[in-house]
Amino acid sequence: MNKIQSIHYLRGIAALLVVAFHLRGLINNAYAQKNLGDLLFFSGPSGVDLFFIISGFIIAYSTAHKSNHARSIFVVKRLFRVYPVYIISLILFCLVIVPNDIQSFIRSSLLIHLDYSKDAPFFGYSLILPAWTLTYELYFYFVFLIAMSISHKYRLIIASGLLLIPMAGLQAYYNGSVELSGFTKLNGNPDIGFIKLLASPMLLEFVYGMFFYWAIDYIKKVPHKNIIFFACVSFAVCAFFARYRFGYGPLNFGLWAFVLFLGCIVYEAGAEIKENRVLNFLGDISYSLYITHGAVNAILIRKLSWLPIYSSGPGFAKMLFACSIFIVVAYITYNFIEKPFIKLGRRFCNRISAV
Repeated sequence: MNKIQSIHYLRGIAALLVVAFHLRGLINNAYAQKNLGDLLFFSGPSGVDLFFIISGFIIAYSTAHKSNHARSIFVVKRLFRVYPVYIISLILFCLVIVPNDIQSFIRSSLLIHLDYSKDAPFFGYSLILPAWTLTYELYFYFVFLIAMSISHKYRLIIASGLLLIPMAGLQAYYNGSVELSGFTKLNGNPDIGFIKLLASPMLLEFVYGMFFYWAIDYIKKVPHKNIIFFACVSFAVCAFFARYRFGYGPLNFGLWAFVLFLGCIVYEAGAEIKENRVLNFLGDISYSLYITHGAVNAILIRKLSWLPIYSSGPGFAKMLFACSIFIVVAYITYNFIEKPFIKLGRRFCNRISAV
């Protein structure tokens, strides 16, 4: 699969946005502007919505060619891509910071949210906090696999229906209306807590990504690509700092991400994007950075707060120090866990294809 440069760069940017949000407290109350960290990075969680759109596009793009073993290959690739980095990070985290109960570890290992009675869209998070989003990813993969099993040609339409119909139906049944805020939750107390995830409007963002793949041929014909790119990026940046339509969901952070993604796809459809070593590097390590930084941050705060620079007080130096550690750990994780397991997954896929 050929790399789409702009999307690869957006992965790295999305991961950095989330990291910056989690570190913003280190520059709050450090300077004359007391809430400087919040002013700069409080909109960082929007990186999650951007990730979901990217995921929807990439899954559609990577399954473009039908094969006799498409479903098996899809499952193997997704498992080897997502799970090794996560489970190894979780085990190492729990060895340093022992969880309060074994149930939390088991639920986290299975990528089941810790408590579906808690607020959406987090549902109690996971032991590694950022991993709450992986449950949405796995559900999307499961739905997409069903869609592929029904019809490879119409997999995008079927997958979209399988995501949107339960979402709207469950909200209509339990709430009497359909809302698109990421914080939407079902009223009452459904017997099966997991169906609260199925009702989440966050799932519409995967549909956004699939829509972009479907529309790519039309996007290539759009005129005035440069000014559209400028307008889309400008909107996303201004919305980020103005906190326009702030919050998770397809009409909030998802709207910012939709417009930004559109601008980048339009631009790359009309011009070659030269390789930028920094952005390319961040794109490469984006998944490892996203998953490991939560665990590393918790360990840093609870066990390693005595480290020089980090222990000297709040400010940009402390934030950059922590961020540097996250990037180093992500680089090691990417090269020694993520890449080897992806290669191993490819070997399994080759064997499956040879059968």
